[in-house]
Amino acid sequence: MTRLSAAALLAAAAAVTPVTVASAATSWTPLGPFGGSVQTLTVAASDPRTLYASLNAAGLFRSADGGLTWTPIHAGTALSNVAVDPSRPATIYAYFDPGGLQKSTDGGAHWTPLTIQVSAVTALAVDPARPTRVYAGTSAQGVWRSTDAGASWQPARVNLPPGDARVVFQLAVPKAGGIVYAATDAGVFKSTDGALTWRSASQGLPAGTVLVLAAAPSDPKRVYASLLNSRTVYRTTNGGASWQRAALLPPAPPGAGNRDKVTALAVSPGAPGTVWAGTLLSGLFRTADSGAHWTGAGLPPQEAGVP
Repeated sequence: MTRLSAAALLAAAAAVTPVTVASAATSWTPLGPFGGSVQTLTVAASDPRTLYASLNAAGLFRSADGGLTWTPIHAGTALSNVAVDPSRPATIYAYFDPGGLQKSTDGGAHWTPLTIQVSAVTALAVDPARPTRVYAGTSAQGVWRSTDAGASWQPARVNLPPGDARVVFQLAVPKAGGIVYAATDAGVFKSTDGALTWRSASQGLPAGTVLVLAAAPSDPKRVYASLLNSRTVYRTTNGGASWQRAALLPPAPPGAGNRDKVTALAVSPGAPGTVWAGTLLSGLFRTADSGAHWTGAGLPPQEAGVP
């Protein structure tokens, strides 16, 4: 029986109300699906009881009861990302390998291939203010966007420099219309016009790959980030104009060496200073004061020998 990953539990925590999150942050119950490590967990914003989880190469699963039971809806494929329409929880966008970018409007019962001229999709996001606008980050071709719910796609990478900065690891879209943040090999980039144009938003961040990114749903200027192979969380409260170190997380477990790192971040929907940080080896942490202080959130650490 495989325990849900910290990244999966973070995603679930981010989708519920702040009161529920606060009361549930110190104890956890394994819910499944079991049979492999959870790679992605996506919660429908309009219906937090609807969840989609992908397990290694076992495929995509759906729960309609908050994770109590799961139904396989796309077996035998690996996923890099899943995005759910915030206004229609049965509408899903997912990138399958093999299979490419696909869309379902009935909770995964049927899928329609989407045509996008990229080598691989590494990140997906739906604009909460305009759900027909969908963003796709890619492994080598920057950001693409659709304004017709995935029917057609156009490159949206003006001012994203060539080379490494066109590798997009994560997209964060707050509720404010048109604002998009992208985590890349060259730091954080920001768009205020629905991904048509971009500018660097990394002042104060160390140089390097930004792998983990989370925007506060209730405050579009507050974003949290962590770099590749780092246990440090950074924050901006002015939309990326400047960044400060929120804190170095508590020490990693004995034997972990320098292998521990932040693997996921999530921000409470109604409390932008409440953040969860999932790590590779030392479990789950929570802050209620924008990162000044962190405490363990009840998810036990992995054994130090886990690769």
